Amino acid sequence: IELGKLKVNPCRDLKSLSQRDGERDAYISHDDYLIMLDEVADWFKPIIQCAYLTGMRRNEIVELRKDHVIFEKRMIIIPAGHTKEYAWKRVPVCMELESVLKDSISQTDSRCGYVFTINGHQTNPESFKRQWRLAVKNLELKPRFHDLRATWKVNARNSGIEEELRRSIMGHGNRSREVKERYGRILDAELVQAIDKMKYDFGPTVILTAK
Repeated sequence: IELGKLKVNPCRDLKSLSQRDGERDAYISHDDYLIMLDEVADWFKPIIQCAYLTGMRRNEIVELRKDHVIFEKRMIIIPAGHTKEYAWKRVPVCMELESVLKDSISQTDSRCGYVFTINGHQTNPESFKRQWRLAVKNLELKPRFHDLRATWKVNARNSGIEEELRRSIMGHGNRSREVKERYGRILDAELVQAIDKMKYDFGPTVILTAK
């Protein structure tokens, strides 16, 4: 148009791509969660448990180091460089997860700083692919690994955990908030009390997609 070759922009006739086309709404039932644990290798079980019980992202779990876990406070503290939001993140540890983490750490080489390992070496997202196929092979609906995070969010909401606490645990607490919400640090004790309220059985597995 600027060069005088066209009178009308042909892109105007193209249908805009919908941001909703890739949307996904998923929930994994507690029964299916237990089935998945029975199908995978021993090294992968605590990774599924960590995702299911915390809502942490895959990369956050892969990069979780022993010194990120503070058992005295029942807290996982992830440095800013290890989160998608580039902000420090605090994840409370429920009693079930506490034993899982202690067991995983006890089985790692003392020279390795990571919590979850394969034969003494750090895991990686590529290692997950075969194990996840095994995890879901006997399920009628086939969830993705990230659906464990969505499931945690649903469980937390239905367990009555306040939205501000849910957002903080998931790493969404740094999004734009009203001025009145920006004051008053959430205490570690509040997060631990919240996680102790969690329940994990709110219905069957559901997977909905935009297409």
